[in-house]
Amino acid sequence: MINSIQKQMRRLTFLFVLLFPFYSFSQNLNHIESRGDYFHVYTLSVDKGRLSTINLPVSATGVSFQIDLHETFVGSYIICAGEKIDIIANTHDKETAYEGRFKVSELILIEPNCKSIQLYSSLLSGKIVFHLYHAGVIDISKSHTRGDADSLACSKPKTIDQAVWRNGLPAPTANPAFTQTDHVVVHHSAGSNLNTDHLSAIRTIYIYHTQTNGWDDIGYNYVIARDGTIYDAREGHNLVEEDFVKGAHFCGKNSNTMGVSILGTYTNELPPDTAVSALVWLLSWKLHKDQLNPLDSSIHPRGGNDYLPVICGHQDGCATICPGDIFYSQFNQIRNEVWEKIKNCPSNTVLENKTNMEAVVYPQPASSKIFIRIASDFQNTNTLVQLFRADGQIIHQEIQQNSSFSVDVSQFGKGVYFLKIQSDKHYYQQLVLLN
Repeated sequence: MINSIQKQMRRLTFLFVLLFPFYSFSQNLNHIESRGDYFHVYTLSVDKGRLSTINLPVSATGVSFQIDLHETFVGSYIICAGEKIDIIANTHDKETAYEGRFKVSELILIEPNCKSIQLYSSLLSGKIVFHLYHAGVIDISKSHTRGDADSLACSKPKTIDQAVWRNGLPAPTANPAFTQTDHVVVHHSAGSNLNTDHLSAIRTIYIYHTQTNGWDDIGYNYVIARDGTIYDAREGHNLVEEDFVKGAHFCGKNSNTMGVSILGTYTNELPPDTAVSALVWLLSWKLHKDQLNPLDSSIHPRGGNDYLPVICGHQDGCATICPGDIFYSQFNQIRNEVWEKIKNCPSNTVLENKTNMEAVVYPQPASSKIFIRIASDFQNTNTLVQLFRADGQIIHQEIQQNSSFSVDVSQFGKGVYFLKIQSDKHYYQQLVLLN
């Protein structure tokens, strides 16, 4: 009964604000900190159940709020350019700068022409912290993109390089960590579906992740805009390929995952076909390259007891509705689409779900030779040994009849490679890191 009354009061308050904006109380901001013109921190005082008008002191493309641990965002929202947006706590604060110290809301993307916002504080009272993000304006219309231009699902789709979309913002910390991919985790950014400035959105997310969360870089490996544009996200700094960089997107369980986020909110509507098509292409390339079965599941984290689909949603492993219930309901269809594309890739051998040959490959990383030891049962049988580059090209191939042997890799450059060992009925596959 009380919850029903509270919901009705919120509806009445929202309608009242739209009809009588003078009801809102003007709110003063106290400046605390600025980092360049892209990140600003203020404090303000709020009362429970009051609607306040905040005149933005600088142009902003996103906002977030910080409160004490005993406070709650439940029932609070902002109104910006006539759009009501709920303030939701970021429940995925693992490995952030503020973990266990205070609560921070999820990022709220706003239109740059929004000169003021109205804040309904609901249960909040006292002093809160207000973060403003300004993505700036850059033009990348003439910038080249990376990747293959053809339409083969097994080729890497075109992407926008980090140095292009991040131009003018502070560089990330060059500290990439390699992780082999067992699962691809799909997210939504929870931003507005009306915003068409996708470049501004990814730049604002980058600022939020690096300045508020305190991460080395943006959390995802790739970000897909609603128009289908794919952005390279977390950077490998020429040390690790982008799809093998350990990200920060899966509530502290990021090892052996790759994170992909589609801009927008998909709790009550599906992403545009352009974005889904780009996602299917990206997944097809990645899973074909790494020889992962999109219809398969495996344990995550390794050594645990929980199975995750190879293509999974954020909500499969964390307490969240991301990537949105409506979108998540389409995942089986997406998995099947990826599988059909992989099966039609040229020169591709569709492997069984699980490796069934015992093998040991060392050292990792290697510089001159990799040593391989397979089960003695396969001695005196013809075993095909192949080494692939990340683009799928075979760079070494030989037939072995021994259970222990080595492969000279001194002539290959540093990077991530794919090793495949196969006999008539058995095979082994592993990523190999050379430096």
